[in-house]
Amino acid sequence: MFSRLLNVPILLAAAVGIPYVATHGPNIEGLLDNFWSSTQVAPSNPQADLLKQLPTGRGRPPVPQGPGAALYPTVTPLEGLPAMSLNEVFNMNVSKEWVYQRWARKSTALSELGLFGIRVPLVTGTQLYDLAGSLTYFFGNDGKVKRISFHGTTGDTTPLVTLATQQYGLRQQSTPVAGDQLFQILRQQQVFSELRT
Repeated sequence: MFSRLLNVPILLAAAVGIPYVATHGPNIEGLLDNFWSSTQVAPSNPQADLLKQLPTGRGRPPVPQGPGAALYPTVTPLEGLPAMSLNEVFNMNVSKEWVYQRWARKSTALSELGLFGIRVPLVTGTQLYDLAGSLTYFFGNDGKVKRISFHGTTGDTTPLVTLATQQYGLRQQSTPVAGDQLFQILRQQQVFSELRT
């Protein structure tokens, strides 16, 4: 019984006193900093020192800062190549070597029997009409592109639709969804190629 009577005033005093002391009391941060600096041992990290010595310049991005930067040193950019045209990207005449040389980051997999896929990140720029997403080239056993798949976003579909209709011959089809655009090439009543926006 006695301990219950004391709990309420102690909790009330702590609820009021601790925030007051923390904001108006002595410099606790300085005391904690002094305590931690006196107890910490500065670890020697040869990888971090090595990374700081690497030259930075136009061809080399600055070394990333933050937790884990010394564990995973990389100079590969996270985004795709600078400014690429849609004609260059959506080209059925590219080779595997071309894809490997153009993108630093890629993943490969067998998608279907007889098709070898190479997925790359695609960022064509920073304008409203530019594309950002995932681009996959599917190669056949002969090493030629059989299919290109793009999943991503753009603010203005006009350049992409123009390329699909003028260069590849896709025709607009009716769609039950308002505001949706569907372009297809039909061969023997089967969808051969498709663009949905």
